[in-house]
Amino acid sequence: MQPANFCNDQRVDVHQIRCFVAVAEELHFERAARRLDLTPSPVSRQVRLLERELRTDLFVREHHKVSLTDAGEAFLPPARDALRAFERLSTIPLPGIVRPDDLRFKIGATPVINGRFSQQLAQLVRQVVPDGTVELILKMSEDLVCDLSNGKLDLALILAPVNRSDIEWVDVSDCQTYAVLPSTDDLATLGSVSLSDLRQYEFVMTTSKGNPFLMNSLRQRAQSAGIRKIVELDTTDYVQAFSHLALGKRFTTYFKTDESSLPELHGDVTAIPLEDLGLKVSVGIAWNEHRCTEGDGNPHLRRIIQEIPSIG
Repeated sequence: MQPANFCNDQRVDVHQIRCFVAVAEELHFERAARRLDLTPSPVSRQVRLLERELRTDLFVREHHKVSLTDAGEAFLPPARDALRAFERLSTIPLPGIVRPDDLRFKIGATPVINGRFSQQLAQLVRQVVPDGTVELILKMSEDLVCDLSNGKLDLALILAPVNRSDIEWVDVSDCQTYAVLPSTDDLATLGSVSLSDLRQYEFVMTTSKGNPFLMNSLRQRAQSAGIRKIVELDTTDYVQAFSHLALGKRFTTYFKTDESSLPELHGDVTAIPLEDLGLKVSVGIAWNEHRCTEGDGNPHLRRIIQEIPSIG
């Protein structure tokens, strides 16, 4: 392709820019597609059309790997600015008009987090915006983060940390990580265990799709501790993970806040605090930082975020 010239009379549309920015930030077409609620094929097609209009490659595409070219790096900042400017069009205050969306708040939460935090966050929203209404949406943490990025949610209760440049969060409660073992196991009588105590066990993980950064960090720490057998289930259901422990010398993990209770332990299993993990896990209230910029998104959101430290 010819060198990039971003000043030509090209027919670039906002959908192409939105797809480009998503891929540039995720460096992965499938994750970008999930973020946009699309399949990878149309995302790839829109990026190709954009490259054709700009007459340059924006990405280096390798097997299971995507990176930005120099032209892509140069195009990303103005593309983000253009996308934010376009999205601001629907938020411009007009004289005499109160936008109903300013009074509607969508809050996401993952089911493993104690409902007390959802209730407190909803109460906080109503205190800051007395005429506001709150809708609670339950999803996996990663889906909540994608919805925050897409502007489909205003706030979300997630298991932190997450690794997204546009997402900020405030910790409201620390989580204790538990190792869950068969009650008949010799380690089940101990007050706590470490990953090194579990080197000879098979680690049964719930799916990393719920929170890829957190679960992959946990996987890496297990491998560093010498755990070689790791099975990842295609579910976020902890009870299903517990049921797999009866099939051999196995353990799984569970994240618990001080106020929450462990789920019903099926199959005669015991939960023991997992010490020396080297990974801080917390309940966090997250938001899209771009939507809190002056003139962007809901004008009440920054005020609500400033009051979040009162929760916990």
